[in-house]
Amino acid sequence: MLPPATVALALSVELLTIGPGAAAPWGDCALRLIDRPGDTDFVYASPAPEREYYSVSVRKWAADDRTITRRPLRLTPEAAEKIAARLKNGAFEPPKEVFDRGAETIAEILDSATGGALRNLGDRPLPGTVRERILDNIRSHTINYLALDLTLDPALHRPATRWEMRVLCAELGELVAKAEPAGAKLVSEERDEYRSKSIDPHDSWSWPWVLVYIFFTAPFVLVAMLFPRAGTAVFGGSIALVGMRLLLSGAPAAAVLVFCPLLVLLLHTALRRYARIYLGLYASFLLLALILPFGAAFHPAIGAVLPVAIMLLLRLENPRSS
Repeated sequence: MLPPATVALALSVELLTIGPGAAAPWGDCALRLIDRPGDTDFVYASPAPEREYYSVSVRKWAADDRTITRRPLRLTPEAAEKIAARLKNGAFEPPKEVFDRGAETIAEILDSATGGALRNLGDRPLPGTVRERILDNIRSHTINYLALDLTLDPALHRPATRWEMRVLCAELGELVAKAEPAGAKLVSEERDEYRSKSIDPHDSWSWPWVLVYIFFTAPFVLVAMLFPRAGTAVFGGSIALVGMRLLLSGAPAAAVLVFCPLLVLLLHTALRRYARIYLGLYASFLLLALILPFGAAFHPAIGAVLPVAIMLLLRLENPRSS
């Protein structure tokens, strides 16, 4: 049986979600542990520092102009003790992903303490895919968005559920707010400790790939139309650099799609008579990737290079055999 929301327990737990900032585009989240008998008020979060006085954390986040939302949790004394023991023994592991801010660990701690109340909501579908919802948080960070879009595991291009999206702090806040262990709301109230004066979480570029199409694809199509030989060399060289960077970052699937034009550069300079043949094969492969499931996650990247490849294919002439 959960205690009434107005009862102040000796040990209280709150979920804190912190809005996005320059160093944390996905935001942050933490658990606040108020120990009234011990007269302590600590925040436990990841990444380090794992434990910090609540007043220190609030000043730090407010100084960065980040919204701080508090969600006091209605827990039994036993559940609160269980959470406290887990936190004091070092609950957080080093981040595994760039968007990992400890939300998954917090979700598992709360789920364990409430008898699976969070996991019970896990099968409820959410709009979009896991990949899209992860990327949605960094639409205003164009370079980071593009890099992550090309390197994220293609397996994440699947329908999103509430439990799976617990890895993002903002999604965790919504998940906890909907949990009802023992038939009562887990969150007693939701209020902002501090509200950002300048950061609007809804103010972001609609789709960063539009910038790529405007400033990369369109100029390259024009160059390919007017100067096909020079366009082939420049296109092959620039995309090859992107491809090598992707290979070094451990994204072989995306790199295969983007790295292939390196051969266009090599064929143009060493075996020029076969450049059109290769361009035809490359364009055909990209068209196939647009149709088959294996290329679904990389449609935006394919859309950036395919028009250039087709224009080069149409404009490039085979040199006469010597």
